[in-house]
Amino acid sequence: MNAWTDRGIEEYFTPHFGMMDQTMKYRPKKVVIIGGFGWRDIGDEAMPQAVIYNLRKAIPNLDIVMLSPDPAYTTAYHKERSIYDINAYLYRKPWLISKLTDPKLGILGKLINKIYPRRSIYFLRWFYFLIVLQCYCWRLNLPLNKIGKDIVDEISSAGLLFNNGGGNINSLLSAELYKQTLTILAASKLNIPVIVSGQTIGPITKKRHAFIVKKALNKVDTLTFRDRGISIERVQRAGINQPTMLDTADDAVSLPFLKPEQVTPLISANDKSSEWSNISASIIVAMNMNGYLKAMNKKNIDDFLAELTLLTKIADKLVEEHSAKILLIPTDYHQLSDDRPLLRIIKNKMRQNKHALVIELEYDAIQYKSLIGMADLAIGARYHFNVFATSMGVPCIGLANGIYQKTKLKGLMELYNIPYCFIPEDMEKVKVDTVIEVVEKVLKNRAQISERLKGRHKTIQDDSLVTIRRSEALLMGA
Repeated sequence: MNAWTDRGIEEYFTPHFGMMDQTMKYRPKKVVIIGGFGWRDIGDEAMPQAVIYNLRKAIPNLDIVMLSPDPAYTTAYHKERSIYDINAYLYRKPWLISKLTDPKLGILGKLINKIYPRRSIYFLRWFYFLIVLQCYCWRLNLPLNKIGKDIVDEISSAGLLFNNGGGNINSLLSAELYKQTLTILAASKLNIPVIVSGQTIGPITKKRHAFIVKKALNKVDTLTFRDRGISIERVQRAGINQPTMLDTADDAVSLPFLKPEQVTPLISANDKSSEWSNISASIIVAMNMNGYLKAMNKKNIDDFLAELTLLTKIADKLVEEHSAKILLIPTDYHQLSDDRPLLRIIKNKMRQNKHALVIELEYDAIQYKSLIGMADLAIGARYHFNVFATSMGVPCIGLANGIYQKTKLKGLMELYNIPYCFIPEDMEKVKVDTVIEVVEKVLKNRAQISERLKGRHKTIQDDSLVTIRRSEALLMGA
């Protein structure tokens, strides 16, 4: 199901559907949006979805274009115009090389592909793009392929470049770091203001990364973070001091949600026999596992044995001792990072697997958020799974592997003042009893935790809209 359709919430998006003729007093404005979206990770789609929703509330006749690795998917999901992002320009092979490295050529193709200096060409193009932009400012035109020209045309005709939230400026995801920083530097060269919103910055472990990030982020108008103290300390230590910088929240916290009667059909569509729906239960527990191998420090799905065993034992205990039903909810369905194969394993390993239902169908961020909102407790390894839970007032427990994933989850739990809901040990190493102890504590106090989450959310949501208000000021004052 495509985003923003058939969900009964069109009223939230009336500006988008052309029903605001009375607002034409606003002058047409244009925003170019960049970020980590375009990879079928619903958390990464949730952030621009919320940004677009809030920008269109503020400026109904706004022109939006999104730079994406997959423009067709991005347009289908967000219903906005999209073109290839700058990595498509940087990674594009010349026509002849593309032919010579075709898998159909067999060994010869593999050999040429192996010796092709893609890394050197990538960096040569990275710097050449900046040279082209400098010459552009001097009214000199240097050759640039269509992808590059389209990017320059869109940014140069915009009133704002908006880098939506995420953790895409760090040394762990260097391709994303180079993409975001080059696009920011390009906008700066063209005198287009830049907002970087709801970020987890770092870790930045390489000197060249630190140099480029410093150059780019010091060109930014406003820079906000989705954790407390961690990212802002990192950027200040790196010598970034020019933007207005604030600790706020993840962009996705302001996504709207569905009514319960609109969510029930989503569950029914995945429970054809109604077997799960007909089981009587005291509580519903939403659970999630992160299928992104790189983020979880894994080489293949077989390496998840410890994590899957942990979640299976927790699910069994919840069913047998708390009369729970388990709703296994993915938030990523890209073929390289799909959560669903892992969720199926958890269900199949459970002693009473009829009490578990895997959400197999693909939905958008608002629908996933609303599904999680039906639960009494959420336990998950994806950051945005926990963002959706906290923003819906659902007590949650966050688990992860590695410093990057744990930094995000720790920041989220501190933001909502529930630090004990974050498990600091890596999932692959933590003892089952340690997690069970936290689960029992959260279940015992879930009513109070839910009230705390709801009480904090209004302030957190308002904080997250700082960059929207600044965008409005920049665009309407242009």
